[in-house]
Amino acid sequence: MTNDQKIALQWMEMVESDKSKVRDDDIYPRLKKWAVDPGFKDILEIGCGQGVCSKHLGLIPKNYTGIDTSEFLIERAEKLYSSPHKKFLQAHASSLPFKNSSFDGVYLISVMHLLEDLPLALAEIHRVLRPEGRFLMMTANPHAYSLWTNSYANGDLKGSRFEGRKADIIETLHLHSMDYIKENFQSAHLEIQVTEEFRNKLYLQIEGRKLGAVEASR
Repeated sequence: MTNDQKIALQWMEMVESDKSKVRDDDIYPRLKKWAVDPGFKDILEIGCGQGVCSKHLGLIPKNYTGIDTSEFLIERAEKLYSSPHKKFLQAHASSLPFKNSSFDGVYLISVMHLLEDLPLALAEIHRVLRPEGRFLMMTANPHAYSLWTNSYANGDLKGSRFEGRKADIIETLHLHSMDYIKENFQSAHLEIQVTEEFRNKLYLQIEGRKLGAVEASR
């Protein structure tokens, strides 16, 4: 079994067991609050895993699309959550298989700190968002990275790239600084409107909108 398959199985075990209840207290309520925007018709989740977030959105009659790099997790998502209003695809954040202006909302849960090429991923999010489209990201809080890395054995940090081991699984985190995050959102013409720490400051919520051409040129 490959390392990526081990990570996928670890994720499935977490979200499909009682361990996932901690997400009920903060992740899902924040996601539901964002998703009720009446302007949303089509929503994209980047890094959907095995699709668990899709059942917490109250989407109907909204249309949901979830992507993940893991074929294993996408197959699981299709088995558990596929419906006329939901579809799941294997794809990468840096090369989204959608036309320009395809979605009213894009969100990422526990994904941004896994993205090596953040500028390219943000450019893709801008591309697929419709004018005034909105985004939501819940990611590792840059001010609390040590709390994340301390849970790994044999951690190795090179620049912003951290590699650590949990049991027989090797995981890689990309610990982008807050200044780097803000700079790249600005470069991608994505306006950050809300930043909020939560879950004992372990996580950071970033919320905002796609800027129009006139605003972006200012």
